[in-house]
Amino acid sequence: MQHTKNNEKSFFRDNLLGMISNITELDGNRLILASGYFSEHEKYPYSIFEDDLDDAIRDNGNIEEINVIGSKGSEKSFNQFCNKIESLGRSFIKIRHPQSNWHAKIAMKLKPQTKGMRGTIPVCAIIGSSNLTRPAYGTITRPENVNTEVKFNYECDVLIFVNDNFAIKPADEPPDRIFR
Repeated sequence: MQHTKNNEKSFFRDNLLGMISNITELDGNRLILASGYFSEHEKYPYSIFEDDLDDAIRDNGNIEEINVIGSKGSEKSFNQFCNKIESLGRSFIKIRHPQSNWHAKIAMKLKPQTKGMRGTIPVCAIIGSSNLTRPAYGTITRPENVNTEVKFNYECDVLIFVNDNFAIKPADEPPDRIFR
């Protein structure tokens, strides 16, 4: 396992972008993004959408539908994030918890069932504590009023995937190198 000094690398970011942009090994057409909080230009001049998330989705023409679920935090940030996702021109579903109490963090890529079957099959998911925010995902340094020696929060996320989808078996690779 690769260790980095002062938490300089966001494995959540790397795996989320890898899961979304990976077309061949993770063949899926539906993306679910659920978070309690979203960073979209509210407290700080930062947009998670504009920090390579938009490019990863845009570059994967196989993603036909995006579902966004949230949020415990700001309705303004949630709506700004959803508007940007919707602007990509894919089928879009927005779900906001009626009491603003959604706190689960889930990123999941799904593919259609085999012919004649209903529903979808998950091919990869990230479940955990990382919100779609700058402290968990972003590449810029923290604002001056926050400890600048640490670039990311210490989070605990679990990456789950169907092993048959990979030519290179993850057991042979360090955790940050599963996706190419």
